Amino acid sequence: QTDMYFVHHAAGNPCFTESDCEAEVRGIQNYHMDSNGWSDIGYNFLVGEDGRAYEGRGWDNQGAHASSWNPVSHGICVMGDFMTTTPNNAALQAVQNLMQCGIDEGHVSS
Repeated sequence: QTDMYFVHHAAGNPCFTESDCEAEVRGIQNYHMDSNGWSDIGYNFLVGEDGRAYEGRGWDNQGAHASSWNPVSHGICVMGDFMTTTPNNAALQAVQNLMQCGIDEGHVSS
C-alpha cells in the first residue's frame, strides 16, 4: 500500500480515441525503456482524454516517476502537454475514478 498519488502530464500529444491513446502509451513506454534504460514504462497508470485509464506498471509494481517518492506513491500520467491548458473533463473524471479505485481496493491509503 502507498500513501499518495503523483499526477503527471506527458509533454507529448494528447489523445482522444482508444487507438490513439494506445499508441501514445506504447510511445511513452518505448521512450522510457529505450532512452532512460528502464525495464518498463515509469507510470503506474496513464489517462487519455478519451476518458480511459491505461495500465502501465499497475498497482503492485513500484513506478519510476517521482525519484525518491516512488516507494510511497503511485504515478498517474495524463497524456498530453498541459502547461497552457487543462485536461478535458473526461480525463479529469478518469483520474478521479482511478484514484478512488486505488483507495477502495486498498492499494492507496485514504
